[in-house]
Amino acid sequence: MLSKSRFLAGTQCHLRLWHQCYNRELASEVTPAQQGIFDAGQEVGRLATGLFPGGVLIEEDHFHHAEAVQSTLAALNNPDIPAIFEAAFLHNDVRVRVDILERLQNGGWNLIEVKSATSVKDVYHSDVGIQYAVLKGSDLNVVRAGILHLNSHYVYDGNQRLLDSLFTFSDLTEDVLALQEDLPARVAKLKEMLAATSAPQILPSRHCHSPYGCEFWEHCTADMP
Repeated sequence: MLSKSRFLAGTQCHLRLWHQCYNRELASEVTPAQQGIFDAGQEVGRLATGLFPGGVLIEEDHFHHAEAVQSTLAALNNPDIPAIFEAAFLHNDVRVRVDILERLQNGGWNLIEVKSATSVKDVYHSDVGIQYAVLKGSDLNVVRAGILHLNSHYVYDGNQRLLDSLFTFSDLTEDVLALQEDLPARVAKLKEMLAATSAPQILPSRHCHSPYGCEFWEHCTADMP
């Protein structure tokens, strides 16, 4: 089964996804700097939920995805809930957790991915695109999708943090829709690769560092001069 993070890993490199699924022990340990980035991202995500008072958190972790899907369904069917945090969905053996799912007045939903960056990066399109595909496959009426990221012009004055000014929303709906035609084939290709009897043969190259540094870099380059 694929997750959003595995889909993105496989988009970057098939071998990275293979190792994530079958050889996790080959990964390098997370450095303090990397952990700091992860922690900052989680804090930004927590702050972003403050923009949606009354929102409900789906508390089940990724080890209990089926239960999280059921909790999400209950929240979707409750019109008094204006937003859902970490909403869980499963379609075509791809599972995702949505940072923020905002209920709109027209009966539709706004799919919001929270990022600690100050601008939209190319990889974010696939990030939101695979979430959109799973939600649409789950018969959810998603009418808008985009990135809620930090506002590069925000200046903290040392007093109360103003969330409305701290974040800005970039609407990626049109770009995400343009990706939908090719997504099923991309997902199918990753599943086919994972069903093979041996790892894909891929040499280290520039793709190992873009869009993200690969945790298997040291393993894959161990025998290189």
